[in-house]
Amino acid sequence: MKKLNFYLVALIVSLSILPMNSYSAEKNATANPKEIPAEVQNMLNRLNEIKEMDKSNLSSAEKKNYVPK
Repeated sequence: MKKLNFYLVALIVSLSILPMNSYSAEKNATANPKEIPAEVQNMLNRLNEIKEMDKSNLSSAEKKNYVPK
């Protein structure tokens, strides 16, 4: 019976500590925003250009050339 009580207390403590650690990690991750590298920004700009294009008049071969990799 003593072992069962010990295991139950250990289970309750471990389940209460784990959510606190994960919450604090998420909070700190958003506190330090990082700058986007120039190469990534160029890729994002190109992706936005492709999304804004009118592809309805293009042939299937032309459409394949505009798909981002």
